[in-house]
Amino acid sequence: MKEPLAAPFLEAANSGALSVQLCTACGHHQLPPKARCEACGSVNLEWVRASGRGRIGSFAVLHRAPSPEHQARIPYVYALIDLEEGPRIVTNVLADPGRVGVGDAVVAVFARSDEDGQRWPEFEPAS
Repeated sequence: MKEPLAAPFLEAANSGALSVQLCTACGHHQLPPKARCEACGSVNLEWVRASGRGRIGSFAVLHRAPSPEHQARIPYVYALIDLEEGPRIVTNVLADPGRVGVGDAVVAVFARSDEDGQRWPEFEPAS
């Protein structure tokens, strides 16, 4: 998602917040960012802070690292998170893979950054 349209998402992540686009015409929330509302086609979009809460919609436990930087994390949970605001995001869940299930409540955390220093949202079980 490193493109100009995603700059507000990336800036929010670096400050420890999750943001999504909001269509001011119809109230639809969307992520990933687009130039138009995927619900009504309006160009009246703004970035808003999301709650950071969601539920696991689906997940897989990865036992083989897709790249060397993930090797130390094996096994880990890669999941589709249904955000409270409606959009879905694919990311890691920082939890014991044997204790994760569809429908589990999760909350966003911003503990890790990539090689460029960009922080990315991951999720952990909600308390």
